[in-house]
Amino acid sequence: MKKPLFLFLFILSSVLIGCHKSTPENDGPDKYDYEYELTDFFGTYYGSHFGKNGEYNFNSTFHNMKLDGLLFIDGVSYIFDIYTSAPIDVNNPLPQAGKYTLGKKDETKEMTFTPNSKIEHVDKDGFLTASLALKEGEMTIAYENGNLIMEAFIVDNLGKSHHVSYSGPAPFTDSSQGPTDQITIIERDVDFDAPNSWTSYANNIGLEEGLIKVCFSLYDMNFDSSGYFIYPGNNLR
Repeated sequence: MKKPLFLFLFILSSVLIGCHKSTPENDGPDKYDYEYELTDFFGTYYGSHFGKNGEYNFNSTFHNMKLDGLLFIDGVSYIFDIYTSAPIDVNNPLPQAGKYTLGKKDETKEMTFTPNSKIEHVDKDGFLTASLALKEGEMTIAYENGNLIMEAFIVDNLGKSHHVSYSGPAPFTDSSQGPTDQITIIERDVDFDAPNSWTSYANNIGLEEGLIKVCFSLYDMNFDSSGYFIYPGNNLR
């Protein structure tokens, strides 16, 4: 009787090992710590400015925040710093369809999103309450009827799993020409009242332990219904 029992246990253990998944997804009820169908999108296309070997960069923000006057409030945003090959249509640049994986620090390989990608939570008053780095993950992009369809499985730096999706328009601001990130070098005195401000955690890449980068933005413009600045105006960052 011992041999059949040993054989059964061996087969059972082999099946369990074979069914283990190294990706963030899993089966069964309550699969993920966080699961969202994100409702809105904005992004910036930087061309090949930042690609170390000619890759093309799309900074893409998928979120479910609400626009309250001048502030985005009460929601979460998933920000992917994507690198891919050249867009098919230069007049309407979009990331290539396919599967993207979390890349390595200081690399910009095609079909990856970099460790600069992050998850941000904003409370009902518009304050940033959490900014999480990504530990592992994968994302798929497809296109159908003019819409971008995104699905991602992520594990954050706290070990929490995320499953997020989006289906809708993907308007990218084209910053592939001229200064990166639409930054203008200030060559004269600038004097303006900035009644509005936004502060967010950038990252801690390449910094000593205990130090972080923080982005401050002071501006005198309002937002349109899609969350874009209404120009003309000033944005000091």
